[in-house]
Amino acid sequence: MIIDPNGMAQALGRLAPQAESIAAAEAEAVAEDDLTPLLVFRAGSPQPKAVLLSLVARLEEIDCRRIEVSDGQYLVQYRDQLMPLVRIDQGRLKQDGSVPVLVFSDSGRRMGLIVDEIIDIVEQRLDIDVASERPGLVGYAVVKGSATEIVDIAHFLPQAYADWFRRRDPRPLPAPDRRLRLLP
Repeated sequence: MIIDPNGMAQALGRLAPQAESIAAAEAEAVAEDDLTPLLVFRAGSPQPKAVLLSLVARLEEIDCRRIEVSDGQYLVQYRDQLMPLVRIDQGRLKQDGSVPVLVFSDSGRRMGLIVDEIIDIVEQRLDIDVASERPGLVGYAVVKGSATEIVDIAHFLPQAYADWFRRRDPRPLPAPDRRLRLLP
C-alpha cells in the first residue's frame, strides 16, 4: 500500500471545516441542555422576579371580585375547590379589575401566587450569582440582561397549606375493616 501524503492533506483540508461545524453543533446541543425555562414576573416591587416554569401548573387572570377573605387568608373558588392565594409582599390587594396568578399544584391541592405582572417566559442557563438569606428568595441571577430575584416557591406553599410538605395523599383513608379476624 502506498500512502500519498499530499492527497491525505488535501482530503483532511476538505474535512476540517466539516469537523469544525460538527463540533460547533455538539457544543450548541450541550449548551441547549443547560437551558432552564423561567417565568419572569413582577410582584411587590419593580425588581423582576423569576420562578422555574416547570413548577407552575397554570397562569390565570382572576377577577378581584371573586377573591374572598377568611381569617386573613385570600381564597378563590377555583375549579370546584377553594384555592388559597398568597402574595409575595404583604401589600393590599386591589379591589377591581383582575390580578395575574401563578397556580402551583401537587397531589390534588392548588395554591395561587398573586403577582403584579407577568413579563415573559424565557429559556436560558440559570446561574445563581448571589445567594440570599431573605425568606422566599433563593438568590439573584442575570435573566434577560437584568438582575432578577429567583423566588423560592417552597417558602410560600406552607402559607397556603401548613401541611403542604407533610401530607402526600389528599384522598381520605379507607374505612377500617370492621370484620372480626382470628389470629393464628
